Amino acid sequence: MEAPGNPDTGFPVKVDEMTTWMLVLATAVIGGVGLRLWYRHWRRRRIAAKRRIERPNSHYSSLGVRNQIDRERWAGIEDVPLHPINQEEVVRLLEIVDTLGIDALSRREREFLDNMARPRSTSRSPSRRKTPPSASEPPRGSGEPDPLPRPG
Repeated sequence: MEAPGNPDTGFPVKVDEMTTWMLVLATAVIGGVGLRLWYRHWRRRRIAAKRRIERPNSHYSSLGVRNQIDRERWAGIEDVPLHPINQEEVVRLLEIVDTLGIDALSRREREFLDNMARPRSTSRSPSRRKTPPSASEPPRGSGEPDPLPRPG
C-alpha cells in the first residue's frame, strides 16, 4: 500500500518531514565535529612547523635572551667615566629601556649604547703615542731645518 500523498503537490510522501530534518541536522553535526577535528590537527601541525627550538650549544639565541644580555651589558656603562653629554644620553636611554623596554629603542640608540659599553683603556698604547721629533728632523710643512735644537 502506498503512503498517502501530499494534498498540495500530489506527490506521495515516503518519509516524514521530521525524520528528514533530523537526518539533515545529524549530518550537519557530524560534519561540523569532523571539520573541527581536522582544523585542530591542521593548526597543531602548522604551529609545530613554525616553532623554533633552541638546541643546546647552538649558535642561535632567542630575542629575549639577546635583549637580556644587552641590558646586562648596558648596566655596566654607568660605572665607566664618560663625557657629561654622553652620560646624560646613556641615562636617558637606560630610563627608556627601564620604562618601555628594549624594543622601544631605535637601531641607532642601541648602537650608541653598544659603543658606550665597549671596554676602553685609560692609557694609550705605546704605538699610538706621539714621539717628539728629533733635533735633526725639520718640522713638517717647512722645507728648512729648525734653527733651534729641540730639547730631548
